[in-house]
Amino acid sequence: MTEQNFDRLLKEALENLEPPYDPTTWEALRQRLDAQTGDAPAAAEDAAWEANIRERLERLSAPYEAASWKALLARMRLQTQRKWYVYGAKTLEMALLLLLLLWLWDSDRVRPAASPSNATLQSPIAQSAESTKSMLQPPSAQLLNATGTPSSNSSSAVHTNPAEAQRPAQGNTEPQRPADALADASAAPLAENVVEPSRLPALSFLLTLPLQAPKRQSLASGEPTMATAPPVPAPASTVERRFYLFGAIVAQRHRILLPDAQQTAYGYGLSLRAEYRKRAWAWSTGLEYGDLAFAPQYRERIYQGGPQIGYYGVTLSQVRADMLLLPMAVSRRVLNAERWQGWITGGLTAHLALAKAYDYDYTYHPPGHLPPTQADPNAQPHLLERGRGLLEGGNLASNAYASADLGMRWEYSIPGGRYAWYVQPLYRRGLTPGVGINGERLHAWVLQVGLRVAP
Repeated sequence: MTEQNFDRLLKEALENLEPPYDPTTWEALRQRLDAQTGDAPAAAEDAAWEANIRERLERLSAPYEAASWKALLARMRLQTQRKWYVYGAKTLEMALLLLLLLWLWDSDRVRPAASPSNATLQSPIAQSAESTKSMLQPPSAQLLNATGTPSSNSSSAVHTNPAEAQRPAQGNTEPQRPADALADASAAPLAENVVEPSRLPALSFLLTLPLQAPKRQSLASGEPTMATAPPVPAPASTVERRFYLFGAIVAQRHRILLPDAQQTAYGYGLSLRAEYRKRAWAWSTGLEYGDLAFAPQYRERIYQGGPQIGYYGVTLSQVRADMLLLPMAVSRRVLNAERWQGWITGGLTAHLALAKAYDYDYTYHPPGHLPPTQADPNAQPHLLERGRGLLEGGNLASNAYASADLGMRWEYSIPGGRYAWYVQPLYRRGLTPGVGINGERLHAWVLQVGLRVAP
């Protein structure tokens, strides 16, 4: 018998082997283990030991590290900056796509019409163009035959009056002069349908210039005549537009008035406005988005510590808010050139904080360094005031303020008058307390760069 067959037979024999259950065997096993250790702890001692361990685990906590909280706050701020960077990039992409669609739509609207039919070209201006072509031909092609009919080369280009048509019958074979051809062409009555000069045949652009020929003595009437080109109709004047849409990217430089100092902060935003114009005046309103972030003046508040372990404090480091602006402005035009326009604008703007947040920094004063203020039990991290905007349940008094605006707008029109680039710097002065925790006044210099569109 091989080893494999032996193992297989042994597994088959032991596969269904199961000893009967005997509860006394577990007690015997416990007594044997106690005998080996020589110690049999009582149940009361086990319960006391477990209670002690449980109490220690409940009071177990990691030591406070101020640097770890600062690192976490810096990481959260970096995450927020990256999020707003992505939002701004996507918004810029959408604006560029919208401008591209508007440009394609406008270029499709101004596509030139189909070329006119041959019947339309048979107008006095086209006949004058043919006369100009015949003028450039050799004199031999303009000779009249002895019977008084024009030759085959000039039958469709030279037009003669009845008086000159009878002269070859009397034996006069003098060729017709170019000035005579132009005078005869200009004497023909103008038709109602006049084609544009840009659609005339070759060499017809000469007719758009004032042509003059030397005075000649008409053989029929004996009065001097002047050969001139037919008049070209002037283009129709464009209709003055009344409604305009303005879209712009906004850069802001805020000036915050603190109780004993001033601070500067920068922001960005987007603007979309509608304007109605009548002569030299304009009225506009719309919506603007602005990002506001500044460091207010806030004293440090001690919430924990002592001389032996040091002191722990908290400071309000930054106020951040997403602002919705509702501007109302009146403009007066002071410059109206061919492409440039200058406007002086002024008005009022309502600022609303839709979302607001307060960022706190935590500090630690080691033993031996006294804190600048006394301990404040209300400064516990879970008791600190949190920023709440209008969309987060905040009240209107702490999330709104008004400002007065004054600025100048320069517009440069693109050919066609429908689109125009514009630059508008303006100054906004806060009239009411701001949206910070201490109600700091907010003034700002604003620069708007965008596109004006006539719907």
